[in-house]
Amino acid sequence: MYVKIVVVSLLIVIAQHIARLIYHVGFHVTVYNQIPGPCRTIPKLVQGSEDLQTLPDGRVFISTGYRSNVMTGSKVPLPKKNIKSAIYLFDFKTPTKDPVELKFNKEFDAKSFSSHGIGVWEDPASGEITVFAISHHKLGETVEKFTYDPSSKTLNHVVSIRDPLFVNLNDVTASGPNSFYVSNIWGGESFLSRTLEAYLTLPFGSVVYYDGETAKMAADGLYSCNGVTLSPNKKFLYVAASKELKTYTRNEDGSLVFKSSIDTHMGIDNIGVDTETGDIWLGGQPRLIDIIQHLDKPEHPAPVLVLKLEVKDGVVSSMLSVYANNGSVISGASIANYYKGALLVGTIQQNLLYCECRIFQ
Repeated sequence: MYVKIVVVSLLIVIAQHIARLIYHVGFHVTVYNQIPGPCRTIPKLVQGSEDLQTLPDGRVFISTGYRSNVMTGSKVPLPKKNIKSAIYLFDFKTPTKDPVELKFNKEFDAKSFSSHGIGVWEDPASGEITVFAISHHKLGETVEKFTYDPSSKTLNHVVSIRDPLFVNLNDVTASGPNSFYVSNIWGGESFLSRTLEAYLTLPFGSVVYYDGETAKMAADGLYSCNGVTLSPNKKFLYVAASKELKTYTRNEDGSLVFKSSIDTHMGIDNIGVDTETGDIWLGGQPRLIDIIQHLDKPEHPAPVLVLKLEVKDGVVSSMLSVYANNGSVISGASIANYYKGALLVGTIQQNLLYCECRIFQ
């Protein structure tokens, strides 16, 4: 009798988890197309635009050539895709011009670069730009640090940063010329452990703070910890954890205190922030079941959704859908950036989308 009760109870628990997982990945979601104004793809970037960061003057640094299937369990690069990882520069002020591929200095081994998230720091006094870039390097998860030379459009490599706390890096956001936060999307290092985390929704992801010398855990207990971005005033850190956007208050030593969380009802990848208003812009996936297939087969359409979140003192006060597509124009959105009436939507492994946002006029 007791054995039957235990077995039935276990089956009920398993059935409940399966039902929650089916709901979570969005089998029930239908995406209807929505545009904020005229939109066009930028064919120059056909190998993805996984992460974007826009500076106050409208220049946008773009990470392209994402070639690792770390999100589906394995960190082994995908050479069969013949993808080149690179960083491009786009200018919102001259949107008809194609993005320009930035050169790496000769000392940097560009062939070993396997891109993902990027973070950019602009010195408020000198204007000097420092770029931090995630690389799924064969020697281990790495944050590559560069200084940018605008005259020659060159990224000069400074140092490769590795640490035992860098396990499954996804995104990076700069808090200074030498410091940054990074996200570990999963906590496990093996294929099995990451697969279990993904399908059992285990919260083993984390955020790590690097102060220029050492790394320390800043936040843990996060499921599918993805994008990380600082508010314009650097007081708050925004973290994407599956479908939730979490806000943390920063302390002077870089440690974090949880402040708030909101469910966006879509899978969030990276996070864009309007440098003027502080509004948050999210490009994500309303049907996670499709993005899982899209990562392995880019031809499989994965619907996209772009949300604008108004923020006050680090807390989201409103949420608005600005762009949506069923996968017929772009698939697998990873990031959205807004600048003075224009919108860029990046994708994991397809074209970059540019839109005029006339709905705000």
